[in-house]
Amino acid sequence: PLWLNPNSWGHPLCPGGTEALGRVAGTMNPATFDMLLKKAVPAADGKPALLRFCVVQLPRPTPEADEVVVRVGAAPVNPSDLGGMLWGGDRLDEAYAWTNEAGLACLDVPLPDHIQIGEESEWSGMGNEGAGIVEDAGSNAKHLLGKTVFLQGAMYAQLAKRNMSEVQVQPEGVTVKQAASSFVNPMTVLGMLEKMRREGHAGIVHTAAASQLGQMLVRVCSAEGVPLVNIVRRPGQVELLKRLGASHVVDSSAGSFREDLTRALAETGATLAFDALGGGPVASAVLECMEHAAWFRGDKGSTYGSSVWKQLYTYGRLDSSPPELSLNYGGFRWNIGGYLVSDFLETVSEEWRASAQARIARELSSTFRTEYGKEVSLRGLLTPENMKLANMKGTGNKLLIVP
Repeated sequence: PLWLNPNSWGHPLCPGGTEALGRVAGTMNPATFDMLLKKAVPAADGKPALLRFCVVQLPRPTPEADEVVVRVGAAPVNPSDLGGMLWGGDRLDEAYAWTNEAGLACLDVPLPDHIQIGEESEWSGMGNEGAGIVEDAGSNAKHLLGKTVFLQGAMYAQLAKRNMSEVQVQPEGVTVKQAASSFVNPMTVLGMLEKMRREGHAGIVHTAAASQLGQMLVRVCSAEGVPLVNIVRRPGQVELLKRLGASHVVDSSAGSFREDLTRALAETGATLAFDALGGGPVASAVLECMEHAAWFRGDKGSTYGSSVWKQLYTYGRLDSSPPELSLNYGGFRWNIGGYLVSDFLETVSEEWRASAQARIARELSSTFRTEYGKEVSLRGLLTPENMKLANMKGTGNKLLIVP
């Protein structure tokens, strides 16, 4: 369609007749909606390769018999969203906000120098999860009209059309904003506990533990009696988690960090770690201290180190620096891997998944509640200031898009 044609956008790096966008969208269908799209643009005229974000206007979708059209009310900006949006780069200080001739908001963000783009990519949507109200439905889906539903994929938009099998109706009383974050973090947390049980570990270690996900994990582990060692990065975060009921919280910025961590590991017997940082020295310190804790717990071991198996899964990249691994973890009874909730869900039964979804829906206002630092519109997100805020690695900075 012309409104998605890269040649219709006017900009020094992509000349063209930008007035076509607004004119065509308005002429073809007066009923339009906003959607946030992204594409990669190659270097040109001395300018670096960049990611271009634009709010575009599209014709309102019409549902087929088994489809619904959802008025999106809320969609969170998760770290997993930002990874895909920014391609791991962080040149937001050089971001350039502009408005095209059709009056639509755009933001250009330079890519890291090592990323080269040969040609412009196609436009693509963003937003892993969100929620809204069903406001139109096909002949077989009329019973969903007016329902609050959760759905996934390309959620940074005012409207979303889906097959009715792809939306999850929320219990009475659950708000759109509560339902918006009802998959990525809650399911990741429940998956962590399931992996712990499957792999025979006694407890969990979690880094960046003051995050929204970390706070959910504290509440779940407290409710189920699962030993949990929380690693945070500031003294204030220690107090935050202790107020939530966490028994073991250690501060990686403290001079006694390794001693405190070893003590907590010895007391809990936790040998499974989930690392949200993905860089720096903390993951290595966790495995080293697990080995030390095994000796404190009386493990006899051998010349190859303790007999305790130590497992660390990386599931985030909050720290963009390279991981610092010493490999001094007591022989070779350790492993480092990755954890992705979508891959994990392929290993569970439909019964487990349905049970997890039902629990999340019941406890959205308690165990799995999410707090946001700021609400923005689709166009409001496309400022360097708000994009920087979304990309900040800190507790309390989570953004909620209210289209």
